Amino acid sequence: MADSPATKASNIFLIYSSSVLFFLFFSILISAITFAFGFPIINLHFPLTGFFTLVFATATCLILPFRSKLSAILIIFGLLIASFYLSLEISQHFFDISYDGQSYHQEALIRLIRGWNPFFEQLRFGEANHMERWLNHYSKGVWIYESILLKVTNHIESAKLFHVWLMIATFFFTLSFLLRFEKLPFILIFLISSLVAFNPVSICQSLSFYLDGQLMSLMVFLIVILGLLYVE
Repeated sequence: MADSPATKASNIFLIYSSSVLFFLFFSILISAITFAFGFPIINLHFPLTGFFTLVFATATCLILPFRSKLSAILIIFGLLIASFYLSLEISQHFFDISYDGQSYHQEALIRLIRGWNPFFEQLRFGEANHMERWLNHYSKGVWIYESILLKVTNHIESAKLFHVWLMIATFFFTLSFLLRFEKLPFILIFLISSLVAFNPVSICQSLSFYLDGQLMSLMVFLIVILGLLYVE
């Protein structure tokens, strides 16, 4: 059973999508640590996050029962790199025309890459294009991993790639879960995964800096994780 094509594909898709989530988690973790020690977002954050994401994917491949662990690792690395590049290309070729995206979301990213440390500093009145009320008090998780990418690319539109990347990861995560049900036809599995991942909320906000699309993708992740826990 461990070597059946459906099980192998399910495990590969599970590791790939989990690695995307790990990238977001580690981005925030390493930034929180450096913020706590008084350091801002720097260029080193992105390569460190990418490196440890690949370490996570490799370690997970070594745990799961793949017949050829090297081929599984190479496939997952290829999926991660290809999907990241595709998401980057899509995001940076579309301009965010939303009010919130252009006002406080982009302003937050600019402040973070210019040295703002939200652990110890509150932006003063008028300092952040009069958006300091939102920047000081809103949660900053999405801004943190978007700013890590912006610090490297120096292209503001590229920072919103996580909408598309999470939709792709959600598709493969749902696919991984449904492939465990052998009696379901593949066309039905594919259609359900597509409809769930590329839902109206995620699609509508995929080319903007709004957060709801990413939250919707993460909610799908949560529901599928609960399904996995129940089945396993």
